[in-house]
Amino acid sequence: MSTAGSALTMERTDAEPSLPARSQLFAVIRRWWLPSILIVVLGLLVAYPLAILIYASFRTRAPAPGEAFAGEFTLANYAAILDSSNLIAVANSAMVGILATAAAAVLGGGLAWLVARTDVPLPRLVAFAGLTPLFISPVVAAIAWSTLASPNRGYLNLLFEDLGIDFRVDVYTLPGVILVLAMYYAPYMFLYTRNSLNLMNSELEEAALIHGGNRWHVLRHVTIPLLTPTLLGASAITLVLVVENFPVPQILGANGSVVLIPSQIYTLMQAAPSRPTEASALGMVLLVLMIALVAFQQRAMKRRSFVTVTGKGARASLTRLRGWRWPLFAVAMVYLLLAAVLPFFALIQTALRRSQYVAGIGDLFDAGQWTIDRFIRLIGNSGFQNVLINTAIVGLASAVVGVGLYSVLAYVVARTNLPSRRALHQLAMAPAAVPALVIGIAFLWAWLILPIPIYGTLAILVVAYVARFVPQGFSSVLGNLTQIHDDMEDSAAMAGAGRIRSITWVTVPLVRSGLVSMALLMIVLTLRELSTSIFLFTSRTEVISVRLFQAYETADMATVAWIALILSAALFVLAFFGRRALLGRGI
Repeated sequence: MSTAGSALTMERTDAEPSLPARSQLFAVIRRWWLPSILIVVLGLLVAYPLAILIYASFRTRAPAPGEAFAGEFTLANYAAILDSSNLIAVANSAMVGILATAAAAVLGGGLAWLVARTDVPLPRLVAFAGLTPLFISPVVAAIAWSTLASPNRGYLNLLFEDLGIDFRVDVYTLPGVILVLAMYYAPYMFLYTRNSLNLMNSELEEAALIHGGNRWHVLRHVTIPLLTPTLLGASAITLVLVVENFPVPQILGANGSVVLIPSQIYTLMQAAPSRPTEASALGMVLLVLMIALVAFQQRAMKRRSFVTVTGKGARASLTRLRGWRWPLFAVAMVYLLLAAVLPFFALIQTALRRSQYVAGIGDLFDAGQWTIDRFIRLIGNSGFQNVLINTAIVGLASAVVGVGLYSVLAYVVARTNLPSRRALHQLAMAPAAVPALVIGIAFLWAWLILPIPIYGTLAILVVAYVARFVPQGFSSVLGNLTQIHDDMEDSAAMAGAGRIRSITWVTVPLVRSGLVSMALLMIVLTLRELSTSIFLFTSRTEVISVRLFQAYETADMATVAWIALILSAALFVLAFFGRRALLGRGI
């Protein structure tokens, strides 16, 4: 009997673990199940599409439904990068990126210095000038400037002609593309530089003044050196955004005068016959360039301690501009005029005119030529109504899904001691180094070969947008969480509330405004985004940015102008209601 009992005991031991062993197993499961799910999700959103893109760049044929391993291995796609057209695109991207970033740094950094450290007149208006272009979509900016500065009948050239000035502006050139990109990415430099100037302790500057330095000497030898890490980091971010920009070079260089890497990738994908695997290889070149720039930016920002930010609250004395006050204020107003006022004037004129032919600048003020018939037809068009519905669905769905994913991800990184949190952090920030156009191609290949029928639906746009904006969303929520001490949540747990209830009752209400801001930010970003969706839409899943680009390619300029105005109005409404949240996150 004792032997039988022993045998039974042995059988039970082999069949199921003892209570302590089960507790340890459940503890391991509880500890790893959420990070494991997050790693899988981020892997599907980030790592898997990039792996498919890399794979496609080494194949003779692109992946297709039922043919995940189409074609044969080849290096010809990378050899094709040495073709003259591709090399020109790479060289142009480098030149445009460096020059546009330098111009944006001077413009945005200069405006930030005027607002934060000088007695410039009407500093709030100067700040408004520095920020307003941030809420103008790049595709809208490019279309507006194509109307303003076309070499033939651009409105600015008509003005010069009527005034008898022998001068012509041509935006369809390398300098034109550089100017437009610099104007619309200067706000990023403005935001970063202004924040650093506001935080920077001015004691070193005051000490330099006491020892005989004048204001300009102190600016050159003290202030700018102290800002160097921030300027380098912000310049690297701006350079990334400039080099990956697709709509500006595509629209302003459509005649082949300016070809950058993103526009060359688009050309390869749209060619007849298309060359998708060569486009994938060129996308890998752009990806490697982005990774290098992001690595440089992160290294530069690590040196930010070089800027003296203290808690003493010392208020910097303002630099007296004296006779330069109004001239520098005028420079800021000229920037506002060029970046916002004139582009919207051009769009409104183009939208309202019965005929797009303008004989002279006086014709622009002939009210008899104005009509809103095209607007009425556009709004009444069922296809455009479907575009607006698609845009609203994709924006709201991206906001809901994105905020949910980013919040859980940020909570695991900020509030747990799980060993996987560092890997999650790095994986979440990885899309910052992936150009938007490359993400679009990667998602195209990745989801075509999966037996999940989301290609050709709005779901693939939502998934692509959520993946595209993981770094922005994750960083935003993480910043909110790190501002809230975890003692309050722990106190609720010790008082008897479970961890989930503590999060729901304590943490979520404290970060609720940040989550709402993040949702608003996601909607704004999806409205502006064209590059990610240009390869993922179908005739049934167009969104407003894609419809705007498609309309421009058909040269229906009145319709283009109305769509651009509708898109801009939506962005400005969102910016007005969420300006503090959006500006605080530097979209």
